[in-house]
Amino acid sequence: RADGSYFLKVNHNSAKGTIIKKFGYKGMKRIKPKSPVVKTKIDSMPLGAHCIGVHIRTTDSIHTNRPGHAPKDATGRILKAINNLSTLNDCSHAYLACDSLEARNTWSDIITANTDLRVIHNSASYDSDRLRQTNSDDMITDFFALSKCGFLLRSVPSEFSRFAALAGGLKMKYNQLEGKLV
Repeated sequence: RADGSYFLKVNHNSAKGTIIKKFGYKGMKRIKPKSPVVKTKIDSMPLGAHCIGVHIRTTDSIHTNRPGHAPKDATGRILKAINNLSTLNDCSHAYLACDSLEARNTWSDIITANTDLRVIHNSASYDSDRLRQTNSDDMITDFFALSKCGFLLRSVPSEFSRFAALAGGLKMKYNQLEGKLV
């Protein structure tokens, strides 16, 4: 355009995306980490049926200037869900996947203070200017760690946690993920 702005045309096949979102994709269960660094990190963590994966996203509302992006009282609802899952399923660990260092530190403190769960997380690198993780291995580690948990909860609807759930064979609900696929 004459004013120097450009448009990017993206051919997004939303019908296929909707089908994956609604019904799942069986092939997702075959996805495995290929990076030796990621494999080593995943293998060193106590993940499994006794572990609740907690995916916290806080930076979307900062980027979009939409503070209402996160559900009201998400902290209380997530903590209640963590306690319920932990009690009903004899869980001993919580894997924390967060998009910012501040969220990781805050949620680590919240879970430790309010549950008997041992909190584990990836030692991810964060860039405060960009708000999010800066290393692709860190992101992939969080993805596969969430997929290997027995249960998965999330602070906001997210394709990241949705596909991690599919890769791990976890049941999906719109605002919350939990349990094994039947």
